[in-house]
Amino acid sequence: MAKKSIFIVVAAALLSTVCVAGAFAQDDSKAGASAQSKPKAVTIGAGFAMSSRPQIEVNGSPQTDSGGGAGINVFGDYRLPIGVPLSLGLESGFSSSDVTPGDGSLTVIPILFRVGYHFNPGTKLDFYLVGKIGYAMGKIDVGGQIDESMSGLAFGFDVGVAYYFIPSVGAFLEVGVTRYGLETDIEEQGQSATIEAPFNHFLTLGIAFRF
Repeated sequence: MAKKSIFIVVAAALLSTVCVAGAFAQDDSKAGASAQSKPKAVTIGAGFAMSSRPQIEVNGSPQTDSGGGAGINVFGDYRLPIGVPLSLGLESGFSSSDVTPGDGSLTVIPILFRVGYHFNPGTKLDFYLVGKIGYAMGKIDVGGQIDESMSGLAFGFDVGVAYYFIPSVGAFLEVGVTRYGLETDIEEQGQSATIEAPFNHFLTLGIAFRF
């Protein structure tokens, strides 16, 4: 419970940072609005995702390491029709990693709410910050010894950049840390245990479409 409380506080702070940044930048956004073309309202992106090496723990004791994860991430953002260049959206995807030693795997599917602040919306080169919070569902299989569904709080913060070759199509890169707090409780032969396998996503590279 203590770990989850810390995650919630950190995630709330990250989202608040994005919103406060937007509030302070409102005057600058209004001043430059006349010089910029009106940004498109919806952005949809999909790309290759990479994750760091998580460590699997049972009752706080390290059991095994898994290799770096890979998968896909997709998101949809809506640019709010207000003076502040904020966007709201959803993010999901699928990531998987081999688990060693042994023949095993760790998979995760997140569902995240996104809040973004865009420094130069409507231009070819879009720099932005994104705060995320949501839920992660996953499954761990370690050599037949552990085969359990897992879930937990997910949150993160990314720095992103997108370059649009034409007004509606471009490439994007998001770099940061999104933590998928996978955890489950099991009971076997009268003994209980808590399995933790935090999965840290750190990079997405892909294609973005603006409508």
